[in-house]
Order: sequence, then C-alpha cells, then structure tokens
Amino acid sequence: MRILFTLIILLIATIGWTTTHETFPDPGDQGMIVWMHQRSSLNELKEIIPATIQEELSMKSLGFDLYHLSGSRIALTSAASLLAEHSRIRFAGSNPRATLRNTIPDDPQFNQQSFHQVIGSELAWDISTGGQSPGGHPIVVAIMDAGFDGSHEDIIDNLWINEQEIPDDGLDNDNNGYIDDYDGFNPRVENGDVPVHFHGHSVSGYIGAKGDNSIGVTGINWNIELMLIGPTTYADEWITAFRFLYDWRKRFNESNGNEGAYIAALNLSLGFENVFPSDIPWMCPLVDSLGDVGILMVGAAPNNAVDIGTVGDMPCACGSSQIICVTNTTADDDLVSNAGYSKTYIHLSAPGYNSYTVKLASQGYYGTFSGTSAATPMVTGALALLASMPCEQLEDQIFSDPKAAASLLRDALLSGTEPLAILENITATGGRLSLLSEDGGGAVNVLADLCGSAEGPLAILSTRPNPTDQEMTVFFRSRGSETFPLRVYNLLGQLVYEAEIDTIAFSEKTTSIPTGAWSPGMYIVIVGQDGRCDSRKVIVQH
Repeated sequence: MRILFTLIILLIATIGWTTTHETFPDPGDQGMIVWMHQRSSLNELKEIIPATIQEELSMKSLGFDLYHLSGSRIALTSAASLLAEHSRIRFAGSNPRATLRNTIPDDPQFNQQSFHQVIGSELAWDISTGGQSPGGHPIVVAIMDAGFDGSHEDIIDNLWINEQEIPDDGLDNDNNGYIDDYDGFNPRVENGDVPVHFHGHSVSGYIGAKGDNSIGVTGINWNIELMLIGPTTYADEWITAFRFLYDWRKRFNESNGNEGAYIAALNLSLGFENVFPSDIPWMCPLVDSLGDVGILMVGAAPNNAVDIGTVGDMPCACGSSQIICVTNTTADDDLVSNAGYSKTYIHLSAPGYNSYTVKLASQGYYGTFSGTSAATPMVTGALALLASMPCEQLEDQIFSDPKAAASLLRDALLSGTEPLAILENITATGGRLSLLSEDGGGAVNVLADLCGSAEGPLAILSTRPNPTDQEMTVFFRSRGSETFPLRVYNLLGQLVYEAEIDTIAFSEKTTSIPTGAWSPGMYIVIVGQDGRCDSRKVIVQH
C-alpha cells in the first residue's frame, strides 16, 4: 500500500506542479513536516527561517525534499507562518500521529493474552465485539464441562439468564420442562445448580470474559451470553444436556426469536477417548440433530499425540459436518507435542498452550491454562464472534434455514485458517485459527465474501469503467465501518475532486464520481491518509 506523499513525489518526478500551501498555527508537540520544491536542501530551508527562530528549532532532512522541524511551540508556530506563504514551500503542517487500526479493550491483563494477537481478535473487533446477531438477537454459547464459577467478576455480566424462571424456588416457572434453569443447567440432577470447577471456568474466559470493563482479561466476545452446563462426566449427562440445548434452540427457531435462545455454538473441551462411532452409536445422530437446529459443536482433540482416526475419539470421530475439532499449538505457531491429530477428523489448531484466562478465586482469579481444552474455546468464541458480524444472509438463514446458517459460519472459519506447515498433514485444513489478518485473510474476510462484501486493509479494488466518460464508480475494500477521504488529482498535481467516504461493514463499498466536466487525460484517485492509503490511475475520454 502506498502513502500519499510517496505517490505524489513519484508523479512530480516527471511532471510539473502547482504550489499549494496550508497553514497550521499550532504545529503540536511532535513538530512539523515541511515539503519543499524539488532538489531542495536543508540550507535553503534555513535561509527562509530567521536565525532567531532557528535557535529554538531542530531541523532534520527526511529525504524526498521533506524536512522535520521540532522545538518550542512558539518557534514552530512562527516558522509555520513564514513557510506557508513562501514560494519554495509546497506544504508546511503538523506531524500527525498514525493510529492503530484495531480496537483494544481496557482490561488490565489483556496484554498477557497473546493469543488475541495471534488469531486477529483486535482487527475483528473493529467490526464487532460480539453479543448480538445482525438482527439484534442475543448470541448464546453453551459450554458443557465439569463446572464453572458464574460469580467471577469477569464472567458474571456475561451469563445467560432465563428471565422467565425464578431461581432456587424448586419450580418450573416457565413450564419448559426444566426446574430452576435460571443461569445454567445441571444435567445430573436436572436443575440449575451448576457445580464450581476450575476446568470449565477457565474455558469460559476465552469465549466470553467481559471485555472493556477495566477488569481482568478479555474474551473473544466482549459481550455474550454464556450458558453453563455441568457436570457432564457421563454419557447420560451428555444426552440430557443435548436435549436441553436442542429444546432451547428449537423454541427460538419456531418462535422467530421470541422464545428460547439463539445458541450458536456448543463448546466441548472434553470427550470420550479410544472409542469410535460404532462404540457410541447414538452420539453422531445427536450431533447432527443439534446441527439441524443450528447449533455448531466444537470439540477438543485428546491431550495425547495420537491419530484419532486410528485410535478413536468421540465425538470428533463422527466426522459430521456439524462439528469442528481442534488441536493445540503455541502462540509462536509451534506444534504442542501432546495433542491429538487427524488429517480427516481434526480440522485446525488454536494457540491454547499456556494461554491466559480466568481462574477460580482459590487460584488467584487469573492465570495460565493449557491443553486442547484451552484451544477449543478459542474456536468456539471465534464462531460466536462471526455470528455477530453484520451479514444479512446469515440473519435471514437463522430462521429460514438454521442448519445453513451454522454451515455458513463453519465454512468461513475453516476456509479462513492461517496455513502452517506443521499442520499440513495432521489437520483437515492444515491451518491455525485466524479471525482477521492484515493481508486480507481470516474467517471474517471469508464470511464477508460469502455475504457479498469486502473486508480488509483499505484499498481500491477497481474503477469502472476505465477509461470513463461521464461518471466512474470506485469499488473499495475496507475494514469495518469507517470514514476516509477520497481525492482525485490531475497530472499537474491539482486537486480536481474530493469527498468523504463512509463505509459500512459487510455492505457494498462503492462511490460514484462525476467526470463529464474533466479534461481528457490521466488522473490519480487516492483514498485514505496518514500512511494508510491506496491509489489507482484512471483515464477520462470524451
């Protein structure tokens, strides 16, 4: 991607230029940038600025006839006034600070969660931080595990709550067949009394530790509804839990979102080792049944270096299109030695090794967690974040074809992985989880393409028609919803058109420019500013 001043310098190397000036009475604490005409020197610049002002300035040549001046604010302001009207000066203005194009939460221990940088959470958060479907339905993620601590300071605000139920009164207030299912479900005793356990608790933090609340850490979803289900130690508890989830999502679908819950994904950081579908013949049909109502299952590979296609592992060995199975890598994209694999049944990795999340109070509230149990909720959380992206097709399918909606999310996530050589022959995708990357990759970009949009670093994709006569349309790519300038210059460096462009995430990004009054010739279209821009040449013919 080229920056504005480099582009114009390349242009004027072969053509003339008309002088323009801009005054900045307050250059700022970072000094100012001065742009002189071609073949200038620092000595020429010093000749323009009186010695009394120079005494309070530091002047440095940056190359390309550009100079940086720093010093006292009074001296800079005086210099700016003199330079702005001088015939040798093309530009004298502020030294702006570039802003990072990502969204950072204010949680104090976020900087210890390196996995967010690895999978591109920060870039994806520019578009959505999670919580609701495009149509405003709260997104629910179910977690089946040994137990949790829903009272944790970074979890409590993101709990799923059944508002129609009165907690702990021993009654089925909402007549849904379950007693006291207020903020979770215990399939062992079939009520809402979910036990406390470190394992499921740490798992929940990756998916939905409350973000940007100035507390602790950040989940992949800043806002989400975590449906805590446990314990799920034995097969009968799994079946009961599956029935509970199926009922809630089915009611959501059939009521057009007025009842039930939009359970988009189910996290399983546990499984049955050394068994095949023939050993648990009811499992795979239940996986498919959940998928039919729109619940994607995400399962963990065993924490052993075994090929589950050879030794068996359930439910991953189902090979269903309604499940995603996850192995473990490090934040440096190295393979973890004690993690299961399969070219057929394990789809991707996530950087779960020694990653940072919530812990029980007895463990210090926050700390490291590891294993495929940590990698798996990163994928589950990523699915939930994708479900919050502003994709109209996804929202339409949530009710009309919930299985297709789930498949859309699954396809985007698996197609958007970051290829890693170490995973090439031991996972189905050969890649690691990636939400969004600077080079335009990642699941968010894939989903945007599937939804008919273009997400990624700011760029001009095309100008049509080119050559043009009366009007041309510029097609953009950008990340999320943002505003940026568009300018068009002729080959004399004269500005012939400018506008502010507003883009909306996951929508078509175009603008039309009238060209009928322009003289025939070549023009340069530039979008962006401050080192983040792109350009295209266009021809006007009448």
